[in-house]
Amino acid sequence: MKTLNIDKYDTIFFDLFHTLTFPGIVNYKINEWDIFNITKKLWSYHSIKTYPERGIGKIEDPEQIIKNILLSGNIPFDKTKVKDATKIRIEKFKNCLININENIIDTIKFLYAKNIKLCLVSNSDIIDKMGWDFSPIKQYFRFAIFSCDIGVLKPDKKIYQLALDKMKTIPEKSLFVGDGGSNEFKGAKLFNMETLMTTEFIKELWPEKIDEIKNDADYVVDKLNDIIK
Repeated sequence: MKTLNIDKYDTIFFDLFHTLTFPGIVNYKINEWDIFNITKKLWSYHSIKTYPERGIGKIEDPEQIIKNILLSGNIPFDKTKVKDATKIRIEKFKNCLININENIIDTIKFLYAKNIKLCLVSNSDIIDKMGWDFSPIKQYFRFAIFSCDIGVLKPDKKIYQLALDKMKTIPEKSLFVGDGGSNEFKGAKLFNMETLMTTEFIKELWPEKIDEIKNDADYVVDKLNDIIK
């Protein structure tokens, strides 16, 4: 593994979920799946299965996102439960973008103080991004590119090209930071962009995937503020 020299970059692109925060950062007594008396595993399976359509912005109604997950699994529902689950999901994603870990905020501030340009590149649906305007780190990012706004998901080359164009930079001066989900490092590598993997959240969520994802990362840190160290 190479030694990271942060000063060689003029731009850093950041993934959002499972890199800077994740929905489970705040514990809830009642979750979406509890409303329908199903397991988290079943809910997650159909949430992931139905993600591509909403991730590219084809579903703009938050309640329809919930309905599509339920329809995918043939899970019975009524309007009241859909409204309740939608409210919980919106609150969950807003809160995770507001309650960013202090060590991550400090890292973002550190990079910003070094005059490194920061850009968010996130696979997000309409609910996922609702809390971004209230996030304490938004002010440090020049641009935030959400897949639902542009109609393509990582690792599509178009999202990386758009990010490079927005930031008026080149891959050789750029670093892509993420957890490695959605094959985002493979997409960055198509542009010869260097990649940094943070295992801060995924080591608790899916540690079995880390070794495989590492193969596409030039650098690996246990916590994002290891960049400062």
